[in-house]
Amino acid sequence: MSLYIFFLVSNDLNMLYDLVQPTVGRAIDPWDITARSQGSSASSLPKQIIINYYGIHENECMICGRCSDVVNAHIWPKHTRGEYLLSMFDLAAENLNDPRNYLRLSKSLELAFDNKTITVIYQHGKLVLFVLDDALKKQIVSNTRYTFNDCHLWPLKFGSSNRPYLRILAAHCRNSFIDAFRLKRIDYETYKMVYNSSLTMLSASSDGAKAKVFDWFERNEKMITTKRTT
Repeated sequence: MSLYIFFLVSNDLNMLYDLVQPTVGRAIDPWDITARSQGSSASSLPKQIIINYYGIHENECMICGRCSDVVNAHIWPKHTRGEYLLSMFDLAAENLNDPRNYLRLSKSLELAFDNKTITVIYQHGKLVLFVLDDALKKQIVSNTRYTFNDCHLWPLKFGSSNRPYLRILAAHCRNSFIDAFRLKRIDYETYKMVYNSSLTMLSASSDGAKAKVFDWFERNEKMITTKRTT
């Protein structure tokens, strides 16, 4: 899939946002609402199901290892009640509580994920944590001895071959990087290749290729390219 990089100029970003109606905005980036309201860990799916699915221990964060405040972290936020999963990701509403829509993270990592100051990228065949806010890197991850900077580029740990929904992780990755570039949390020139290569691999995977949302991105980003050149 050809991915159009539309955030080279800040005006382009604003143009895309003008094109997006509020309903569509919530559909492609529901994490903004999550961050303003509550964390995503409140869950109707028993943690043991997620633990067994990924083959990890009860008090094991997928990034930091053992810690005392590990939670079930939704990837696609709970507040959506599964809305847009079919139209955007070829998933049913009930997939909201599929174990593939969860990560097991320490509470502060979960909150940072919901705030899009961390995301998950694809690097060297692994899912890797990426910190998108340089100011966050000095902070300590709750109930661990690690800083966010320590965790930067650490791979997610799995005890089985099961993996989360890559198509939803790709959407989170895209939105998180765009926010970080727009808000100048990180430098675009420094990190653009990481973003491009990771999103391409995530969205082109057998799982990610099922996501209709990337067709929407491509169509609208083409509109921006056309408007800029006409």
